[in-house]
Amino acid sequence: MKRHRYKVSFLITALIYTALIISYIYIPTPNFIISQKEKNKIVNISLAHFVPTAIEQSTEETEEPKPEPKLEPEPEPKPKPKPEPEPEPEPETVVKKELIGIIPRTKKIKKNTEQKNIARKIKNNKHVSRGSSKRATSSRVDQDKKSQYLSEIRESINKKKSYPKIAIRKGMHGIVKVRFTILKNGYLGNITVSGPKVFYNSTKSAVKKAFPIDVKDTPLELPISINLSLSYKLH
Repeated sequence: MKRHRYKVSFLITALIYTALIISYIYIPTPNFIISQKEKNKIVNISLAHFVPTAIEQSTEETEEPKPEPKLEPEPEPKPKPKPEPEPEPEPETVVKKELIGIIPRTKKIKKNTEQKNIARKIKNNKHVSRGSSKRATSSRVDQDKKSQYLSEIRESINKKKSYPKIAIRKGMHGIVKVRFTILKNGYLGNITVSGPKVFYNSTKSAVKKAFPIDVKDTPLELPISINLSLSYKLH
């Protein structure tokens, strides 16, 4: 029983001490509360009355006065030199006797020169007319030779052309324009055809069959491009 009492008393004393320790730790004392309040007051007063003073800086800069430009005196114009008086022409002494003998001679000389110039112009015109007539006749001859040469080429192409079967069935006819180039060696160059498309192949084959040609005595300047029109008609 005694041991049981000791245990109970020990537990009670332990509980009392623990309660006192806890109250001492967690319950603040009045002095501590007062000192804490005074500190807060001091801090609040110091913050309320603190006003930062801004330092104003003068932004305006004093401009230095610019020196005024010095005006230089304008140079005085130099006096123009006075023109020297021209010497008066001396009066010409005319001899009447000499003039009487010279005037008719000069007139005769002028007439002779004019007649000679007229004769020269007439001769030159005759030569020019002869040369121009010769050139005209030669150009006509050349043109006739060229046209005859081209007509021969046209005839040979017409002989080589054939009428397409489709065009015969449908009763089609038309004109085909062909352009080709004759080369220096007499062979055929590029061929272009325009017109009804039915006759394209026939026209191209006819032109190809007509070449090459003999170019020994040709009046044409080769190479040359030639335009021909071939007509297709049913008889």
